[in-house]
Amino acid sequence: QLDGWLNRRNPDQRPGAPITVLQLRPVEVVSAEALQLPLWGGVGEEDRLRARRALVRVQGLLGPDAVKVPVLSGGRGPAERITL
Repeated sequence: QLDGWLNRRNPDQRPGAPITVLQLRPVEVVSAEALQLPLWGGVGEEDRLRARRALVRVQGLLGPDAVKVPVLSGGRGPAERITL
């Protein structure tokens, strides 16, 4: 709604002064442990394919060694558990 108000098509209806106060009111609140989104925003095959295409594009631009994919490998601490 704010974007529509700021970017009206008719220049005469656009705001003449800056925004001085913006209040955000939560409509729905969920506890942090109830919702854990994956890194790419979803769990579907489409999201995996999109991520793979992005990695391939970066490899094409910067070379095959420019992209590292972490793999869980075991170990005691976080630094030991991930191999690139």
